[in-house]
Amino acid sequence: MGSFLAGYMTQYYHPRYSFLSYSFMGLVVSFIASYLTMNSERDESDEEQEGDFLSKLTENLKQIASAIIMPEILLTLLYFVLNGLLSPDFGDFSYYFMLNVAGISKFQYSLLGTIGQFTGVFGTLFYEQYLKTIEVRTILYWSTIISCFSAFASVVFSNRWNLAIGIPDIAWVIVTDTIFGVVSLAMNTLPTLALFAKITPHRIEGTIFAFLTGTLNLSNIVLSPMVGVAINERFVNVTADNLSGYHKLTFISFCMNFLTLPLLYMIPLKEDIEKWQEERKP
Repeated sequence: MGSFLAGYMTQYYHPRYSFLSYSFMGLVVSFIASYLTMNSERDESDEEQEGDFLSKLTENLKQIASAIIMPEILLTLLYFVLNGLLSPDFGDFSYYFMLNVAGISKFQYSLLGTIGQFTGVFGTLFYEQYLKTIEVRTILYWSTIISCFSAFASVVFSNRWNLAIGIPDIAWVIVTDTIFGVVSLAMNTLPTLALFAKITPHRIEGTIFAFLTGTLNLSNIVLSPMVGVAINERFVNVTADNLSGYHKLTFISFCMNFLTLPLLYMIPLKEDIEKWQEERKP
């Protein structure tokens, strides 16, 4: 429902109305928050964690430091950081290319979010049924291979080759987003979270799991776009008004996808994790 409403408003109304509508949710959250009390989020474990902010921060940093030296966590962190540096993200330019060159409307673009919700369901079911017992490294290997096909699909789209073979832009985008959306969740996101659960030490689960997911977000949301911007500014110079070189960016992304394959050997196997954890037992 949200995607339909967002698409309609961005297509037919000034952007300020979208921001005003979205700000209403902030008022709702503020109103609900006014009814919270000090006991609303208190549970029995809180009594064991009393202390000021500085002492809690110090304790969390000590827990993170003790976890980083564990080989399974160190290798996993290095993998995601290096993967982010070798996987440039040109998503902003993709948005402008779809709207300004391919002629996809804002409403149609917002509907892709709805497709993403459906693919998430299928991706979860596929992982639960077929992939849950397979080594995470193996799943991520095939995920990387398929991401190369996804990058090549972007090359085809940016060069308008899909039109040359008679496939309309919107049909190409919907089909590729549906297929690769399922694959992304089933063969990347869920296996990664399963890996985090396996390597997280006991008794400090919350701190380390948050640190691992934070590193994953750093890789995907900060490092990849940052590298993408740096490559564009240094070599291609694509802007929202000049998208003539966008096909070069998609080709760069396609080529750099293959550079991440050797990094997969940094992902620890199940037997390695069990061996290291057994060695640390007193």
